[in-house]
Amino acid sequence: MKSVVFFLLAFLISCSVKQSTTEFFVSPSGNDNNPGTIELPFATAERARNEVRKLKQEDNSSITVLFREGIYRFSKPLLLTYDDSGEKGKEIKYSAYENE
Repeated sequence: MKSVVFFLLAFLISCSVKQSTTEFFVSPSGNDNNPGTIELPFATAERARNEVRKLKQEDNSSITVLFREGIYRFSKPLLLTYDDSGEKGKEIKYSAYENE
């Protein structure tokens, strides 16, 4: 009986462990020389995409790119290819920042 309880407890703990997620932020007032944090966001989606590509090769975490409110001007289209997609357990998301 003790082994069943231990197994169930171990299973529940493993299910509750959150997968690590890396977040990058983009803002019209940002700078592409910034690290992409909420305090120091990138300025362009292209810079964020390039950082996602680099991190995808180095890390096993999921990645989320969050766009802050504002007007984004593109000099050329943002090209996303199969290489920019995530995998099961390593999702890649591009999204608006909450309520913006």
